[in-house]
Amino acid sequence: MRDNIYVRFLFLCVLILLVNLGVVYGLGLNVRMEMENVQMFKMMIFFLLSSALMLIAHVYIDKDKKEILGYVFLATLTIKMIVSYVFLSLVKGAEVLKELEKICFFVLFIEFLFVDVFFTVKLLNKND
Repeated sequence: MRDNIYVRFLFLCVLILLVNLGVVYGLGLNVRMEMENVQMFKMMIFFLLSSALMLIAHVYIDKDKKEILGYVFLATLTIKMIVSYVFLSLVKGAEVLKELEKICFFVLFIEFLFVDVFFTVKLLNKND
């Protein structure tokens, strides 16, 4: 299962990223995003890497102390939220966030939150 969970994670993340890019280019939002200097690709990479790190940490915790995995999930999710805010602040600097950036950030955050919850639930419900 552990070997397979990383493949599933990668597949789901690639699917999410492709759907997001398809929606952006399909609706023609890419032109508006370029004009408004929205850093969607950087946000996607950040959320992908942060979710991957969370999964690696959760698999490690699941191996040793499964009973605290729920608490570790809450702690890592809180850290991810704080780091996400700091990351967005660093990417944008002193600029005020535009509506499209807020929507993009929120949608990506929710999508990868789903990924984090999905795989944590898989680990918690796994039979040893």
